[in-house]
Amino acid sequence: MMLNSIDAKLAFAFFGFVFALISFLYKNHETNQLRILKNITDNIKEINKVCIEVFANQTMKADVYPRISMFLDLVQLDVKTFPTGKFYNSKAQIEINRNLINTLIEDYKDLIFSDTPIENKSMQILDFPDKEKKLDDIIQKSITLLSKLESFLP
Repeated sequence: MMLNSIDAKLAFAFFGFVFALISFLYKNHETNQLRILKNITDNIKEINKVCIEVFANQTMKADVYPRISMFLDLVQLDVKTFPTGKFYNSKAQIEINRNLINTLIEDYKDLIFSDTPIENKSMQILDFPDKEKKLDDIIQKSITLLSKLESFLP
């Protein structure tokens, strides 16, 4: 009788330890996702602020291209460490999700740089057609990117 009581206590202790370990891993994963998502959001906000200065205010400083490139590099670095899935997802599913996010970042980068005064200094911002549409597309793509990242949160 005494041996069965000790075995039951040991089993409960083991299951308690396993539950505590899973809970710790889940909280650590969730905290990591939120921290990295905040960094990505802050960097995208800075990119959008620079794009608003260029396309809406029609002023372009000399350091626009390096600033946007720096913030985009920071976003790409953070995406590499962002857990794009639940902590129990397979490595293949996480890689598929990361490739999707990288595609969205490339689309965002192409909207900012391709055929714009930001990349081509010889273009005048005042003569650039569809400034408002380009700015809308950039901001919309950033919202799509952030909403996709938020979909991976628990």
